[in-house]
Amino acid sequence: MKKKTFLVTAAIVATLAPVASAQTAPKAAGFQADRFNPSERGSEWFALDTLDFRGDARPAIGVVADWAKSPFILKNPDGSTRATVVDSQMFLHAGASLVLLNRIRLGISVPVNVIDSGSTAGSSAGSTYYAPNNLGMGDARIGADIRLVGTYASPFTLAIGGQFFVPTGSPDNYTSDGLSHGLVRMQAAGEAGIFAWAVNVGYQFRAYETFVDGSAYGSGLIYGAAAGLRLADHKLLVGPEIYGEANTANSGSFFAGGSTPVEAILGAHYTVGDDWRIGAGAGPGITRDLGSPEVRVLGMLEWAPAYHEKAAPPPPPQPPSPEAKPSDRDGDGIADADDACPDKSGVKTDDPKTNGCPPDRDGDGIADADDACPDKPGVKTD
Repeated sequence: MKKKTFLVTAAIVATLAPVASAQTAPKAAGFQADRFNPSERGSEWFALDTLDFRGDARPAIGVVADWAKSPFILKNPDGSTRATVVDSQMFLHAGASLVLLNRIRLGISVPVNVIDSGSTAGSSAGSTYYAPNNLGMGDARIGADIRLVGTYASPFTLAIGGQFFVPTGSPDNYTSDGLSHGLVRMQAAGEAGIFAWAVNVGYQFRAYETFVDGSAYGSGLIYGAAAGLRLADHKLLVGPEIYGEANTANSGSFFAGGSTPVEAILGAHYTVGDDWRIGAGAGPGITRDLGSPEVRVLGMLEWAPAYHEKAAPPPPPQPPSPEAKPSDRDGDGIADADDACPDKSGVKTDDPKTNGCPPDRDGDGIADADDACPDKPGVKTD
């Protein structure tokens, strides 16, 4: 009887032991799993920027849909997937921008989390990452950029700027670090015929510095590049983008596995009419490191009013130049075009046949000054 009781007790303990272990395991801190940072509204790339700074007070408003498959996984030592903590995550990034003085651009973006699912799993350090369980927001963003040289669609345009992120998301749902963070960056873009390109490089400052299942997470270098073709009378821009991060919070993690998320997107943006733009794209996580998903799918709709050059004001009226005065060969004040005798100085009359001719009272064709009988018609003699 004692033996039977012992076996039953052992079985119950064995059954409850994993549950007790999971309950006593410390909860691992969450972080911002989604690394996609959409361009400011008005750009024709998803992550890069065409740097369209034209306009004195020109707005753009739109939304970017961003769905990622498995952006946060836990790996085994051999690199295989041990568990998927965030299996599916989707945001709607509502954004707006305003270009001022043909040089300055202000922007805002508010991500709304509409899908967030996954599984609870233990980390290699013994803590537990709990599955996301609520929808809400990601971290809201404000930004400013200044164009330094070049103009939109020229061979080379350069701008500098920065963005600040407010912790409106939730670490428990892997949509925020729970702390403010920001970035500074330099961006360049240009076009040559139908070819378009863009690059950026910058630094992201995160107050939250930690290790996620052994991989460093925190501040780091950010970079990206894009190249594409403008087709359909320049209304369609299609081409790949690649972007990523390299952690600098830990000296041994710079471009190291686990801490270097890199993604690629093949996208297309099409301008409908003059003022609307749609876009679609998809691509893989190249490194599958923290925040780099198995695949990311993007969609975009925005209102971005076309830029129209202002008409130059008409020049002020100029006084006529001397060369513009009507020709008057005999200098009698009657233009040659109206002078019946343009080579003989005369007087103005109402008769086009005698206007500008010397006086001839008797009308015999001999000027009074040369007519011996100015009041009687006669014939010319020597």
